[in-house]
Amino acid sequence: AIRRQPDGMPMEEIRRWLPGLAAGVSFLHDRGIVHRDLKPGNVFIENGIVKVGDVGLSKFITPSRRSAHTQSVGTVYYMAPEVAKGKYGKEVDVYALGVMLYEMLTGQVPFDGESTGEILMKHLSEQPDLSVIPPRVRGVLARALQKDPARRFPSVREFAQAFERAVLGREAIDIPDHAFAAAEQPIRLEREDERPVAPPPQPRPVTSVSSSPGPNNGAWWWMLGAVALPDQAALSAAA
Repeated sequence: AIRRQPDGMPMEEIRRWLPGLAAGVSFLHDRGIVHRDLKPGNVFIENGIVKVGDVGLSKFITPSRRSAHTQSVGTVYYMAPEVAKGKYGKEVDVYALGVMLYEMLTGQVPFDGESTGEILMKHLSEQPDLSVIPPRVRGVLARALQKDPARRFPSVREFAQAFERAVLGREAIDIPDHAFAAAEQPIRLEREDERPVAPPPQPRPVTSVSSSPGPNNGAWWWMLGAVALPDQAALSAAA
């Protein structure tokens, strides 16, 4: 859906996707599981329902066990700064969802480059260019993309609710002055998870989480329940 609209998705379409996204990730967070690889290619619509898939990199992380985690996990475009330090929790999913929302709104990721190292350094040290974001939702994106995880929304559910209120003109969030720092012209990289698809149907307000089997997720299949792998007709948000 994003690739079909390189200048950004219509606001009403984003409002149909985001609640389902937040509900799916919240399902994991409520059970102590951090997805760690949120990106458009892992979100799809099946039978009118928004689903979050590919939980092979997900990990059970309690508030007291936030350190000594893998320092290179996920997809670099959506990777929170603290991942590089190996000390993180569910806030990395809030950040990744912020990057996804930025991409939905503009058709571009906030940080791009010619190498993985360059992109990682931008996550760590540069501020996203929010001047390209509609004014009414800039404050929401600024908070979701904070370098300090403690300054982000405490949950993806609150993030999605704040976005909805901002769209409707009911949310006021201060925007840091540095949020409008000049940014280099993004270099659009072709990513493997982008494939053209037909327009998605309007999702119903029901969300589930699907998973593909792997060595890292067998221990908590019972928590997610028996779910079927997405078929070839499943629509990816970034495909």
